[in-house]
Amino acid sequence: MYSSKIVMGGMTAENPGMATVINGCSIVFHRSVLAQLGFMDPRFGHYGHEHTEMTFRAIRAGYGGVVLRQPAGDHHLFKVIEGGLKLLPAATHGTEADAQANGEIMSAIKDGPIYRHAWRDDEEMVVFLSEQENALLAQGKPSPNNRNVFSSTGVYGRFRQEQGLDPVPESPFSSRPDNISFGKSALQSSHCQWSFAPTAAQDAARAVNGIIDGTRKFHTDIEDNPWWQVDLGGIATITEVHVHNTRDFTWNRLTAFSIGASIDGESWVTLAEHHGEPPREAPFIWAGPGTAWARFVRVTLLGRNFLHLDQVEVFGRL
Repeated sequence: MYSSKIVMGGMTAENPGMATVINGCSIVFHRSVLAQLGFMDPRFGHYGHEHTEMTFRAIRAGYGGVVLRQPAGDHHLFKVIEGGLKLLPAATHGTEADAQANGEIMSAIKDGPIYRHAWRDDEEMVVFLSEQENALLAQGKPSPNNRNVFSSTGVYGRFRQEQGLDPVPESPFSSRPDNISFGKSALQSSHCQWSFAPTAAQDAARAVNGIIDGTRKFHTDIEDNPWWQVDLGGIATITEVHVHNTRDFTWNRLTAFSIGASIDGESWVTLAEHHGEPPREAPFIWAGPGTAWARFVRVTLLGRNFLHLDQVEVFGRL
């Protein structure tokens, strides 16, 4: 790590340093974090930026750094500790052209989903699994029963289902034990041809299924002040509400919205309003001051448009 790139912090686990640059050879991931990030994106070439893009995804998932919102653009700071590693001069087979090409790829995919598979199509899957097979054979360790050989991504997906494996990694945002909205009943103001489930209640329930991946989980019709709400099942002391916007081409529709709370579903109190740049990389968070006492939580789009979100999480205690 370049000491000149550390802008603050004590370089300890309790008080990590914050650096503007991080080297690929210095990165350590806990396996639970890797389960949420997946692999380095297979679109990269062989030199430069692939580790940076993966670290950006880790920060988006809530690990290893922060993002500073600045007029000139987002600026990342990476958490670092002193581990005894020293950088030494070394030859490289990469070129500046390779690094530039990978830099362009990183810019193009920076808003993609946090989790990345090691392949994007059947051809890439065959290449990746063949490389794994050859590496094991070189060590005298053949793959047991050829379980890493599949004819297509569809066959691979069915294999995962049969083995009871979850193809969508659990989001770090839905793992808190005080998430009292997970799996609860929900409702939305309208149902339309772009909704994802047969009824409004089923469509709305998708926004509390715990899967945070930037995709639309429900979809109202275009209307004045469309809303979505969750029934917590009883009176709760609410400490936080997290509104996760979509990250596809529809993200900029959430320019103005409110968060409301109600005891009976009839009379509502506004906890917060947001106006301006829609939240995108991180959720909009209401966290007081104080707590709310309610059974229902509602998100209302202020104006005329469609309403669709990724997830809404309510934290507290029933």
